[in-house]
Amino acid sequence: TSTQIQRAEMIASQYAKYQRKMLRSRSKSALDNVTSIRTTAKERQCALTDLIRPTNDDNDGDDELDFGGDDNAMTAEEKKLANQPHGQTVTVILGEASSLIHPLAMWRNSMPPEQDNSDGAPPDLPSAVRRMCDEAISKIDVEAQTMTAKVGHWFLEDHLISKWEEMGLQRST
Repeated sequence: TSTQIQRAEMIASQYAKYQRKMLRSRSKSALDNVTSIRTTAKERQCALTDLIRPTNDDNDGDDELDFGGDDNAMTAEEKKLANQPHGQTVTVILGEASSLIHPLAMWRNSMPPEQDNSDGAPPDLPSAVRRMCDEAISKIDVEAQTMTAKVGHWFLEDHLISKWEEMGLQRST
């Protein structure tokens, strides 16, 4: 009855929180990579773009961030991704969110049709599973949006977008 409904809602809430933690855990290394590059740029008092853009100089490479040693060991695609840490991080976040959401959506959609509970009967198991999946999907979606919005904000800061906008406005007037 009402105890079963409360218990089902509690389980759904706990499972949704677990899925949110899984997204954060799976995305942590990508977020840490951007944070590390941002910290290095701050410590060196230079723009982040100076660290991630490859230089054509034949110097000793002190101005560039080391992405793992020998440049010859990296493929062209790996070098390109290393120079796009914000985009790579957003891709990881959205990919992980998708990999968590997909099985939940498949499970939810495989449940038999809902039964009519207008007589006050407790929800049937398929309805409880459906509700749990919906809540978890919603939590994962909100968390992925929050995380990608944060990385997007970092991108705007790190690439000095506001300065470029100001320059563009000054030129147009």
